[in-house]
Amino acid sequence: NRLVMHMLARRLRLQLVTRDHVADKVAAGYVGHSPSHNFIEVTGPNAFQCAEFALAELRRLKANGFSEKEVAEGRQSFLAEIALAYESATNLAARLDFAAEIKNLATTGHEDLLLKGATTKNLHAVLNEYLVGISWGIVGDTTRVDRKSLQRL
Repeated sequence: NRLVMHMLARRLRLQLVTRDHVADKVAAGYVGHSPSHNFIEVTGPNAFQCAEFALAELRRLKANGFSEKEVAEGRQSFLAEIALAYESATNLAARLDFAAEIKNLATTGHEDLLLKGATTKNLHAVLNEYLVGISWGIVGDTTRVDRKSLQRL
């Protein structure tokens, strides 16, 4: 889930911020402690348009999955991020404390072994299994937003 959300954040950032210029900032991730959940945060001048573009990209991703190139790049990027998290003693201690809290010490420090088994097929299966429902909200001024359009979303 963490790898899928890492790759999804990258894809949404490329599509919504870089290519379409709809959003100012995109963040996505996986919260592992109970109750675990995935989150996507899109910030932009037009919240309704950001939501439409993000949902369209999620539908496209759910239908087609990730490409081999995306998986390879995502895996390398995620491994680098994990390695940086273990770089200092305070970060390592925080990671170990968090792993102990969620009772996941067996995989801590061995993420590279787990990520080697991540294939496009596996990641697409994870995406289809866990991305089944979306709860969302718009924060900010919604006075000029058409309510029928919000319902359609």
